[in-house]
Amino acid sequence: MARLYLDHDSGAMATEALMRFPDDLMLGGIAAVLDGEDPRTRDRGYQWLQSALNLATGSGLSDIFKQHLSAVYVNLCEGYLRREDFTRAIDALQWARKLAPKRAQIATTLSGADTALAKAQRIRGEVFEDALKSALEIDAQNTEALRLVEEYIDYGVGS
Repeated sequence: MARLYLDHDSGAMATEALMRFPDDLMLGGIAAVLDGEDPRTRDRGYQWLQSALNLATGSGLSDIFKQHLSAVYVNLCEGYLRREDFTRAIDALQWARKLAPKRAQIATTLSGADTALAKAQRIRGEVFEDALKSALEIDAQNTEALRLVEEYIDYGVGS
């Protein structure tokens, strides 16, 4: 489902998917949670996803539901990263990580997204240490983040 719309970067990923598949309730909930500007809309989307998870749990399908939903969030993250929308990419991965905390690839990708955000913030002259710290807390072996730390120490923030 998610792979169908990631090649189109003209709008918010989940919103665009929802336009293509307007009757898809799962996409509606995901779009509301990730792309909703109104906090009430985000809350309703979250409540809907929680309700769907509760139904899946009651049917003995919670693990499958979480696995598939986490994959949707990871796919959304990939699209957001291509758009260089690092904040939404990180949000999507945090949702994926809540759903599937044992999937190591989600943590690795999240650390990479935090590193990409730190690099972008550094280029714009913004404070980037929080994103860099987050990247290394998730994956202390993240070589790109470690390289940024070395540059920061060796040359200072402005270099």
